Amino acid sequence: MYLTEENGKACTAEVLFQEKNNWNRRNDTLFFWDNKSISKNDGTVPLVRRKFYNIGDCYVVVFRMERAALKDPLKYPLYKLKIEAGENELNGNTFPEQYVNLPLNKSIWLCNNGILEKFRPVKPVETIEGKEFKIINITLDEHEQPDVAEENSNQNLKYILRPEFEKHTNPFAYNREEFTVKSVNIYAATTGKLEQQIDIRSNVIGFSETKYLLLETGDYYHRQIKVAKDFAVAIDAWRDTVFSVERKKKNFYLFDPEDKKYYLDSLLSKETDVYYYSPLKTMRRLEYKMTDTSKLINTYQLENKKWRLIDKREELFPAFKPKQKYMPAACITFNEKYHRLPIITAIGTNAKTIVKDSFLLYNNCEDAIKIISINSQTREFFSISKTLLPGQYTKLSFEGTINNSSIDFGINSYSCYLTLEDKTVLAFSIDIPKISNNSKVVYRNDASVDYMIIPRKDSRYSKVILTYPDGNIRAMGFAKDGDTSLKAGKWQFFEKGDWRMHEHVFSKEITMSALNQTLNFGNADFKIKVFENGLWTEKEHGTRTVYVTEATDSIVAFNDSLAYGFKLPYKDIPENCQVQFYLLKPGERTIKIGYYETPFKPISDNYSIILDYSKVKDRFKTTYQITDSIINSIQKQYPKIVIVNVSKNMKGISLEWMKGDEKNTLLTQLAEDRNISFVCQLFTITDKEALTYCNNGVYVELKGRDPELLKQAAFKIGFTDMQADMGNNRYWLTYKSKMIDERFFEAYHELTKIPWVLSAYLNTYHEPELETKTIETNH
Repeated sequence: MYLTEENGKACTAEVLFQEKNNWNRRNDTLFFWDNKSISKNDGTVPLVRRKFYNIGDCYVVVFRMERAALKDPLKYPLYKLKIEAGENELNGNTFPEQYVNLPLNKSIWLCNNGILEKFRPVKPVETIEGKEFKIINITLDEHEQPDVAEENSNQNLKYILRPEFEKHTNPFAYNREEFTVKSVNIYAATTGKLEQQIDIRSNVIGFSETKYLLLETGDYYHRQIKVAKDFAVAIDAWRDTVFSVERKKKNFYLFDPEDKKYYLDSLLSKETDVYYYSPLKTMRRLEYKMTDTSKLINTYQLENKKWRLIDKREELFPAFKPKQKYMPAACITFNEKYHRLPIITAIGTNAKTIVKDSFLLYNNCEDAIKIISINSQTREFFSISKTLLPGQYTKLSFEGTINNSSIDFGINSYSCYLTLEDKTVLAFSIDIPKISNNSKVVYRNDASVDYMIIPRKDSRYSKVILTYPDGNIRAMGFAKDGDTSLKAGKWQFFEKGDWRMHEHVFSKEITMSALNQTLNFGNADFKIKVFENGLWTEKEHGTRTVYVTEATDSIVAFNDSLAYGFKLPYKDIPENCQVQFYLLKPGERTIKIGYYETPFKPISDNYSIILDYSKVKDRFKTTYQITDSIINSIQKQYPKIVIVNVSKNMKGISLEWMKGDEKNTLLTQLAEDRNISFVCQLFTITDKEALTYCNNGVYVELKGRDPELLKQAAFKIGFTDMQADMGNNRYWLTYKSKMIDERFFEAYHELTKIPWVLSAYLNTYHEPELETKTIETNH
């Protein structure tokens, strides 16, 4: 025995089963099994085969379905039971294959696996409503089975409604599935048999989730019939744009308790916009009317099979309004306010050409419009009538003489401003591309400009402008040696007609300048060579600009004794990039000062002593005198010290004649002296050869807005304090030691390599002059 659909096709469900110690899935037929002979643990999920103790020695089938669907009469599953031909074990008689219609209000509980979820051996099996589960008795050889209908709170009806839909695919709505009602089937709840089929052709579209809402049920005449419900189907719907409402036409069907059939009700089905008003359990309809002065919406209620007016809503049309008079600015329309004209040429001494153009203005209103002023930088180029007649076009004319200029190529722009009588200003403009001076121009046979080449001084790269046959610009950019196939840099390509533009980067332009080490300014002379495709190529002499591609690996700028080389992150640099640098000696040590790698040379064994001036007691001594007194006292202890002149106000010491252990002892002694702020190893930057010294402060410009990342990285390499300075992303860092030597220089170098550091500066120390005017002596 197994379940089938109405047409006799076997029902199946997905089964999880074990085969050779592996779990597999398949769709299996929903066979019944003998509850008497099955073992307790024999079974799988979701097709459940197991022992149900309180059901008895019966045949059982259980499988999953949505519990919410059980309470919706339109979604009840319809089942038949197919019994294959066999032998009756009780009497030995054979019986043929037969089908049994299962009662709808019983089979839905039979096939719900809720009895498994709440099953306890000590408790009787219950239905989803909490009632005792009663079996269905089926007798072999008998097609007419006894009525086993069961009354329950959710389903008392003996006739179940089920709509059938016609499915459509709407190609204009992304192939959306749409449904219309084509018939309504009425089934007997006790037997599951089809009792009646009503053909209904509906034009109202529903979707997968809303199609069942096309059928409505109710007790339209309060007849209190409990075995069946009346129903209605919307057969047409449309949008009333006058009243801005959705309107419907429905067919209403009433159940006849005598012959157990449904019939169309002519009274309710005759009118449009009929609906069941559930609060008062009455039928109502709406009537939409329009008069010369208003819109009416009447509400009728059905009483004793007659429509009685119970409500009237009237919306009066607004009073007559005189025709609105628009402001002049709202009356004028025009197709364009901007023109770019074809390229013109004005090459040669005192060369000139006349250019003409125009705009059309249209007056949409019934009154003439006056222009009270015409303003332009070149007033004589523009002209227009000061009265714009109604319903007519008026021409704004442009005519001007364009002269030769010293610029090879440029775009002359002209604008005109019209002030109307309501003070509104209308602006119109014209751009005229112009070729002048030293350009090489190639013409077509019809004397129009084909293309032009503008050379650049001391460069093999020239600006090139290509045109359409009508003279409008087609493309512009740079090319090498006047060959338009050797495009360089970023080119602009213009679409004909609407002047839309797109850009393409063939190569990127890099302009270089070398800082003069004496002046710190970009005026040092150099040559350039680039490394591309495995070869070094020297660029022409005198150029400061090169074009690079993804194939460019490195660039070197050099002169007779100095050089600077760098690699290119091609994808990260902009189309126009400027690079400044110092030219360096081979193997020369550098340190980043500001934005540039700068020649840096620490002077071995030479130090400056920076005093703590807050502890100076004698206010009459100069810096020289105070430093001399300290150095003299040190020389008495260490005679091999040599005095070094650092600046006009500062002296230092040289330890080159001292032994290593003596140097360390002296430097430790100076660092521990509380009257000394810093001891700094002398150094030079660039080629000035001027001795320089600094304290332990470093000034940093941060890239980005997260100083905490900089702080964490700086503290790891020896810095101990960080303070914000004036401006955005600028900070002071303090090194941990009073001894400014190679360890400090290395920490500073590591600091400049942190990705978030944009620039950095050593705090070069400028010692103050002591105030000699104050007469104060502390002994």
